[in-house]
Amino acid sequence: MRRYAIIGLLIIPSILWNKVIWAKITHQIDPETKLQSWKLEDNGVELELIQRLPDQSRAFFQGRGFSSQVADDIGKSCILQVIARNNKDKNNGLPITIQLQNWQVKFQDHIQGIKLKETWDADWSLNEVNKAARIAFRWATFPTEQTFDSGGDYNWGMISIGLNPGDHFNMQVNWTEDKKQRNYWINDMICASDL
Repeated sequence: MRRYAIIGLLIIPSILWNKVIWAKITHQIDPETKLQSWKLEDNGVELELIQRLPDQSRAFFQGRGFSSQVADDIGKSCILQVIARNNKDKNNGLPITIQLQNWQVKFQDHIQGIKLKETWDADWSLNEVNKAARIAFRWATFPTEQTFDSGGDYNWGMISIGLNPGDHFNMQVNWTEDKKQRNYWINDMICASDL
């Protein structure tokens, strides 16, 4: 009888501990493109962050009316493609809310936020970036705040880390679920090199 009680005491804290901090983070390198990606999975929530080459971003934004200089500035600011999905059960799962203004980047012992689309927009003069290009930028970038319903609701878009090509960093991602914030650090990330 005493032996079962001890085993029970060992199992319960283990279950509670895993429920509180468990998240699966995987890192991959695409064999063809050599681009790296990081995927976080936590109890039905998935966040995938994929490197974009500076040239990819330059070409994308030049094709949408940005000047070569502004497209170059964006391309060299460490762009990642973000895919977010709430795969929780549609009937029992809760919505999640992602607020990019709460995400943090640790670079060389300094912590900063990511560069939000609103910051980019405020930095450009009306002569530098026209209205059509600004709309294209807003649609191409990940929403600064979005709620994802359970049952597979998802979205994707680009974010700007605000670092230089080749920089290494750690990033804290988070979301709110049932008024509680879930925070995770993804370590050993790297901005794509400028080839």
